[in-house]
Amino acid sequence: MKFLSTFLLSIALPVTLARTFHLATNQNVACLEIDQPTTLKLTKTIGTASGENPPVLIFNYNERSLLPIPNFNFLVTEKKIDDYFDENGFLFERGMIGSSYNDILVDTLEYNVEKPDTYCIYSPVIDGYEYRVEIDEPEVYTDNVIFCIVNIVSNLFYSQFFNRHNKVIFKAVGKFTFIKVIIFSISLLLSLKFNIIQYTEYAVSALDDIFTTVFLSGYGTLFANYKNQNLRKIIIATILTVTPSVLSRYFDLKQDYMDIVINNEYYRVVNGILGPQKFDGLSVLQRIIRDVSVHRLSPAVAFLYGVSKMVKFVMFFYTIRKTLATLSAGPTKSAYKWTVAVWLFIYPFLSFAGYPDLVYNYYSVTDYGKVLASYLLETVRNKYIILLLDEFHWVIFYLVWFHGNNKGLVVEDISASSSTEKKNE
Repeated sequence: MKFLSTFLLSIALPVTLARTFHLATNQNVACLEIDQPTTLKLTKTIGTASGENPPVLIFNYNERSLLPIPNFNFLVTEKKIDDYFDENGFLFERGMIGSSYNDILVDTLEYNVEKPDTYCIYSPVIDGYEYRVEIDEPEVYTDNVIFCIVNIVSNLFYSQFFNRHNKVIFKAVGKFTFIKVIIFSISLLLSLKFNIIQYTEYAVSALDDIFTTVFLSGYGTLFANYKNQNLRKIIIATILTVTPSVLSRYFDLKQDYMDIVINNEYYRVVNGILGPQKFDGLSVLQRIIRDVSVHRLSPAVAFLYGVSKMVKFVMFFYTIRKTLATLSAGPTKSAYKWTVAVWLFIYPFLSFAGYPDLVYNYYSVTDYGKVLASYLLETVRNKYIILLLDEFHWVIFYLVWFHGNNKGLVVEDISASSSTEKKNE
C-alpha cells in the first residue's frame, strides 16, 4: 500500500520542465510537493511601491515547528506572522534554519531542495511586490505519458476485440480505436518533451464524433462502402458535426485550477501548487492578457459552444431520421433504435451520474501538507475512474448488438475483400 500511494503521488503532479508560477501581495504563499532534489529559483519581477524588497521564507512544511514563528499548522495567507518581520526582513536570523531559508529578495534567490517533501514559499503582505518561482524539473510530462500508455492499452484491447468479428460496424470500431492508438502513441512520444495532452484529447473527441456520425448515417447497417451512397451529404454532415465541436474545445477559456475547501476556507490548487483563494500563479501581465481575452472572446466562445451543441443535435437528428426511414422493419432497425437510445443518450447520462465527486472539502485539518497530498491522489484516482466510465461505452455498443439482435448487420465478404454484401444470419 505504501508503494501504491507513492506511485500514485508521483504521477499526480504534472511533472514538467521548470514549473513556473508567481507570488505577489494578494497571493503571498504557496505549497507544493517536490518528489526529487531540485532547485527553486526566485526572480523579482515587480518591486514594492516604497522601494523595499520583499522578505522570503522557504521551508519544509513538515519541519515548520522548527521555525521561530507561530506554527504553520494553518496555511498563512494574511497577517498572522507580520509581527515577525520589519523593513530589514524577518526578525529571526537570516539564512538557513534546518532546511528552512529566509532572505531579502533583491533580484534573485536560489534554494536547493535536498530532501523530497512538501515545501512552502511565504512572503508577508506588504505593498505591491511580485516575484517568479521556477522549479528545475525533468523534461518529461510524466502524468501525460502514463495517461497515454493507459489509453493505448485500452484502445488496443478494443481494436483487437472488435476486429475479431466479421460485422462491418464492429470492424469499423476496431479501425477507429486503432487510430486512437496511433494518436496516443504520437502524443506519448511528444509528451517526453511537450505538454500536448490537451490537443490529443481534442483529436480523440473529434474522432469519436466522426465515428458516431458515420454510424448514424447507416454504415454497417445499410452499407459497407460509399459507392452507392450520397458521399457528399455524409461528408457535409460529418464536417458540420465535428468542426464546431472541435473549435469550441480549442477556444475554451476555462482556467486550469481547482478550488478546494479546507476548514470552511477556500483555497486553490494550480498545477499541483496549493495557494490562497485568489492564487492563479500568473504574473500581472499574464493576468491582464487573460482577462482581456476572456472579456473580448467569452461571448464569441459561448456562442460557438452553443452553436456546436445545436449543430451536433440537428445533424444527429437528421442522420438518425434518414437512416430509420431507409431501414426496413426488422431486427436491424430495432437494434439501431436501441443503440441510439442506450449508447448515444442513456449511457452518457448514467456514466456522468457515476462520476466521482469533484468537490473537495476537508474539515478539522491541522496538516495542510497531508491535504495537498490527499487531493493530488484523489485527482489521479478520479481521472482514471472517469476514463474507465467513458471507455465502457464501447462495451455498451457491443452488448446492444450482440445480446440484442445483430441479424441483418452488413457482414464482411471474405471471398472478395473489395466488396461487401448484406447477409442475414
